Amino acid sequence: MTKNKVESIEEQIKRLQEKKKEAIEKLEKTTGKKFLEAFDLRKKPIEDIEEFIEELKRKFKNEEPKNNEKESDLESEYQNDNPLNGEKEHVGFTHS
Repeated sequence: MTKNKVESIEEQIKRLQEKKKEAIEKLEKTTGKKFLEAFDLRKKPIEDIEEFIEELKRKFKNEEPKNNEKESDLESEYQNDNPLNGEKEHVGFTHS
């Protein structure tokens, strides 16, 4: 590869990194705006908003294991209800 080609690639990388940064900033602004509107936080002080977010994070962390437990309970119930559980499925072939 020539030096010019390497420099061109490096410039492309820089431009793409800048595009990525801009896209992330736009996403954060859009989702932040929707978040503030959804929870009617637009007129609240930043400290209250940050506390609200921390409260949501704590609540989400506490509920996450419960959701996983429910999923595993459902899976085990399904396995217990399945009469062919552990057996190979026969598809039209018989063994002599």
